[in-house]
Amino acid sequence: MHGDFYAGKGVGHAVLQTSAGLLSVFNTQTCANYSHEYKEPAKGFKCRIPADTDAAIRISQVLQLASLVQVAQQQGYMGTLVVGDLNCPPDSLEMHIFQVLLPDLHDCWLQQHPDQPGYTANAADNTFTKPGVGPPSRIDYVWVSGKPVGARVTMQRAHKSCSYSDHLGVEAVCKFEEACISRHMHTTARENIGKHTQLFVAAQGIMQQCADRFQSLRKRWVLLAMWCACAAVMFFAIAVAFPWWYYHRAALPVVLCLFGVSCAAAPVSFILGFAGFGSIAAAMKENLQHLRLGLSQCIP
Repeated sequence: MHGDFYAGKGVGHAVLQTSAGLLSVFNTQTCANYSHEYKEPAKGFKCRIPADTDAAIRISQVLQLASLVQVAQQQGYMGTLVVGDLNCPPDSLEMHIFQVLLPDLHDCWLQQHPDQPGYTANAADNTFTKPGVGPPSRIDYVWVSGKPVGARVTMQRAHKSCSYSDHLGVEAVCKFEEACISRHMHTTARENIGKHTQLFVAAQGIMQQCADRFQSLRKRWVLLAMWCACAAVMFFAIAVAFPWWYYHRAALPVVLCLFGVSCAAAPVSFILGFAGFGSIAAAMKENLQHLRLGLSQCIP
């Protein structure tokens, strides 16, 4: 796991008043794929399957983001805008799932420049790009329910010798001709899920592996906490049963040190195992239940 996993991620949602009506805007960032590891796709797959340690977390974040956007789209807003660093290239499993769940959103860069890479991360002209960090990729997006009429990569330089950020910006111009409200949005999404079941089955497998891994970590840390508690009781019993330890200059510091370490390690291990890894495993299982329920409703 990496730093941005422990920092926690969220989704920012704002509703903007425009001359054409209310615009629903989402901004987010998902966990990064630092290792850039992908599995060889199975036959018939048109996307790459992530194999990094945070893949299941990122898939869950994409699923939750799509769910939030779907709920907002039912509120009657003039249009929807989803922007941010999704940390997924266009040909990844995560982005394919995103497109299937939100078929009425358009990738502004892809619509305007289908034959250009549009790299925003690890770009060659970015001063923050370091050799060997990873291949250049397009992982920053502007998705819109309106009609894209322009898109470009921007914010390459804050100064002649320095870039604004390790990511380049994406600027898009969109046109909303009418209220982009889809009454049949959920029906279309269900049809898409039925047609692309293999994507969600692959996501389910990755999430199940992650849930099992965190469940195993939970058991190990809780077991360690129990051992530490038993060790603390044992050292305390030794000190009480054999008071001569108090007068032994070499043994007393050792017993007290071991007793103190055991007392401190027991609650820390329990919190890490039960509240830390256990809560992640529970959240992953909950996401799996929602995913399986959605698949059961879409597969005849």
